[in-house]
Amino acid sequence: MPGSRFDGALRPPFVRRMIFAYDPAAPLDLQTAVVNVATVTLPWEMPHPGPVGAYIE
Repeated sequence: MPGSRFDGALRPPFVRRMIFAYDPAAPLDLQTAVVNVATVTLPWEMPHPGPVGAYIE
């Protein structure tokens, strides 16, 4: 996987994505708001055409 070729460019073995979450039941005071942040590492996948579903193609 590392170093494999895709359309003339090197394909990364993984991608990093950041996830943000907050508690909607918490008060909306921006001074005390808590936002949780996580970074996850996922295997790289070839993107698929989309969106495709019952109403969209």
